[in-house]
Amino acid sequence: MKTQTSQPSHRDHGQYSGVYLQQGRMITDADWNALGEIGQRRLVGALWDAIASGAPREGGLRLSDDSGLRLHPGVLYVGGVPARLTGDGPLAPGEQPDYPDPPPFDGRDLTLYADVWERPVTALEDPALMDPALHGADTSSRGETLLQVKWCPRGLDPADPAVNPPLGDAPLALRLRHIVVGDDPCDPCASEMNLDERIGNYLFRVEVHDLFLDEAGERQLVLKWSRDNGAEAHQADNVPEGFDRGDWVWEFFDEASERTLGRHFPEDYRPRRGRLTPAFERPPEGEPRAFVRQWDGFLQLNLDRPALVSGVDRGAELDPELDPDAHGWAGIDAGVLAVNGERLELRLAFADRQFLPGDCWQAAVREAVQGPGDYVLGDEHTGEPPRGVRHRYLPLGELDGDGALVPHGDAERRRFNFPPLTDLAAADVGFSERCEALYRGAENVQQALDALCDIAAEHIAYRLPDCEGEEVTVKRLLAEALAERWPDIDRDGRLSVRDMLDGLLCHLDSAALPHDVPECRDGRRSLRERLRIPAGRTTTAEPLNRLLCDTTADHLPLGRETELCPDLDREGVETVQDALNTLCGRSGGGGCAQVVEPGELARTLKVLIEERRESIWLCLKPGVHEIPADLALHTARHIRISGGGYHACGIRLEGGEWALQAPQIQLFDLGIELPDDGESRVHLSGDDITLQRVHVLAREAEGGGGQRRPLLHIDGQLKEGIGLIRLEDCRLTPVDRGWALLLERVYQVAYIQNNHIDGLVRYRHGVGKPVDPASQRIDYVDLRSGDTPEPVADGDREGDTGGDVPRPRPGTGGGPVVRPIPIPIRDPILNRRLPDRVADAEGSLHVNNNFILRWTSDMESGFVRVDDRDRRFLARAVTGPAIFTVAQNTFGMRSSFIGGRLMAQGNQLVALEDDSRNTPALWLLCNQLVAHGHIGPGLEARHTAVDDAIGNNLMAFASLNQNGDQT
Repeated sequence: MKTQTSQPSHRDHGQYSGVYLQQGRMITDADWNALGEIGQRRLVGALWDAIASGAPREGGLRLSDDSGLRLHPGVLYVGGVPARLTGDGPLAPGEQPDYPDPPPFDGRDLTLYADVWERPVTALEDPALMDPALHGADTSSRGETLLQVKWCPRGLDPADPAVNPPLGDAPLALRLRHIVVGDDPCDPCASEMNLDERIGNYLFRVEVHDLFLDEAGERQLVLKWSRDNGAEAHQADNVPEGFDRGDWVWEFFDEASERTLGRHFPEDYRPRRGRLTPAFERPPEGEPRAFVRQWDGFLQLNLDRPALVSGVDRGAELDPELDPDAHGWAGIDAGVLAVNGERLELRLAFADRQFLPGDCWQAAVREAVQGPGDYVLGDEHTGEPPRGVRHRYLPLGELDGDGALVPHGDAERRRFNFPPLTDLAAADVGFSERCEALYRGAENVQQALDALCDIAAEHIAYRLPDCEGEEVTVKRLLAEALAERWPDIDRDGRLSVRDMLDGLLCHLDSAALPHDVPECRDGRRSLRERLRIPAGRTTTAEPLNRLLCDTTADHLPLGRETELCPDLDREGVETVQDALNTLCGRSGGGGCAQVVEPGELARTLKVLIEERRESIWLCLKPGVHEIPADLALHTARHIRISGGGYHACGIRLEGGEWALQAPQIQLFDLGIELPDDGESRVHLSGDDITLQRVHVLAREAEGGGGQRRPLLHIDGQLKEGIGLIRLEDCRLTPVDRGWALLLERVYQVAYIQNNHIDGLVRYRHGVGKPVDPASQRIDYVDLRSGDTPEPVADGDREGDTGGDVPRPRPGTGGGPVVRPIPIPIRDPILNRRLPDRVADAEGSLHVNNNFILRWTSDMESGFVRVDDRDRRFLARAVTGPAIFTVAQNTFGMRSSFIGGRLMAQGNQLVALEDDSRNTPALWLLCNQLVAHGHIGPGLEARHTAVDDAIGNNLMAFASLNQNGDQT
């Protein structure tokens, strides 16, 4: 039965422990139902912790085989849920009152198990729920816990979810449809318009009606759905006026069909199921027909082919040949079923999924907060699994080939015969035997304890070992000390643990234990030499006394197995005391970072350059740190410079270029100030570069020439480019919003995140002579099918339409020749190879959560041509990173992005005040494009991609196709 509720059942109530009504408020069914579910959840959780699964000693479910298998009614706990098999006496398996029409029972080679699950009961089945004082109104329903003893072949494990799942796992998504009325071809005045119909408030239910094998042995899945939770049901011979008319689907059922949900063995057995029909026709006698309920629609799906067998929704036959936007369209793609209902779109991922009859999904639709296109269950990426009905299984016993019950082991006997906690004894607690001689085959804790009562140390035998080096062992010393009393000290005629313990505890001290002091010849003074302990044979007491009483920091040698700080890795630092004295004398007070006072940075850097340090780690104290012009710092390993925040700790460059070159460069919490001369910059060259919380700015000065060079230039030491870049939580502030950042090719990964860049960012991926794609005014793309993209660095001016472009020979200049590995893309319809727009050889670039005034991914000059109709087209594939993500950023106008797979989501575009050129706001050159959620009303983006997924943008997207038309 289904109940008329306003909210889904089986909800996750978190850590709530109660429901409390407020005065003057409306009382809803959802609040009352939540109270019941919370209480049930807490009860089941407590019973799981205390009992888990089993039967009590008094009044529990029992099995017997005195005259064939018999079930003795009683209580059973399964997964913390209490259930009861009802009856006046022993029952045969086929006589269970809650398991009507079971599969055949032959009584041999079977595994018996309990299936415990819950179902709702309404007044149709229990008229006592109707109150005559309220004119027969049924104000509530009830929940019933069923205990069904089932059986399966003895080789199967019914508790294995892969064999016998407790609940299906197929994800389902539901979305409110955009409902429109199409044009009337016979009426020229007709136009597309939205239907003026409210969404409404209801509880939508999708349920697995049946899962069976057809005559060909193929799996058939039957689904049904309803906008009123499937709760509109009546007695079949007494339906209200109008119930039997309309575009509905009717299900005729009875109490027996409602109690046979879930899985049954064998697989080809078909339990009793209600009949689904689009016409109100009562089935013949023998089939379920006592009650009838309404559904909006149903379908039958062949899971093995897969293929839609039949289906209907509100009078519309389901047909995959309909328009994908039409009501009644149903399609299957890559193991996903999609159906257009009258008001909702249904998407079910069925491939390699489990289904059980009774699996249901529920979604509350509320017109106040939801509209067409909104998901009421799941989201655009994935759906949600079913919430009910959950089955809990517990194996009860096995029948052998003669039909006799296989005796339980000790664990099973205790599980199905547990006492109350107040009567729990040691004999009721299991015990794992590990030593037969010690515990004498004990099966429970009481027997093991009884065996331990008689065991003492003298009862445990001991065998003397054959020690290597007999002259220096404890065994020999004890033998010398005890003479004829060794080894049978207690003279009982047997060697035991007690003899050894008595000898060790009573007759052994450190003065009698020998010890060979080593030479310690490793090329340095050892602790033995510093304490003046002679090498050779002595007692244990002698070196121990010296170590405990005489050792100080002056005696402890400094370990040199690992790399030391530069100040400690020098002559004269040999002991821990020497190291402490050296660290205490440093200006920074210790640690491996060299602390630099304001005014000392220039001198410190010059010293480090002269010393040719392989690793440099500087910690700048708050204040202004000045460095001279054109200072270059090169190391073989690592450069790390950190401060206390860019407001407190600043580096002021007098002019020129501050160049840092090392495999790894790290700058943290710094402010870097450059003069506004148009040429000064910070140049970082390495393979692993990190900037976090760094503010680079150009200070305004009279006569400043603008930003002709980038404020910050990042490139790699190797010809492949940069391996790893992290530019995070930084600010770049050039004067007059000029050139802020130049980022060279990344061959592994770059993260540009949470930055504020008030200027131009230029990215070059293997480009010799760069040009801004936005300035090329490309009209369309004309890469020939089958050609291998091989971009050549040539051309030197923006808007270059070039004629024939000669390829530069090695050693003649003209920029690098880039030979990427093309990734072939096939047309999804014609299955023919299409050319790549972008040669995405390597690297990934992630630009997220930034403010960037303008971003330009430079392309190679000379790749744009002009045809005989004076149209500009991209004649060769440009280069870019293999993966380029651009998400949740704010950009100015005229930004461009080049990448193999370009994923742009949730970006905002704002128009610059001084931007009067009529150009698109975005240029997107890529092979595969995902563009969603961009905000830029009135702005246009141009893109080219073989595959694209564009939607939910507040700006126009124009595609450059091979015909030169914009779409």
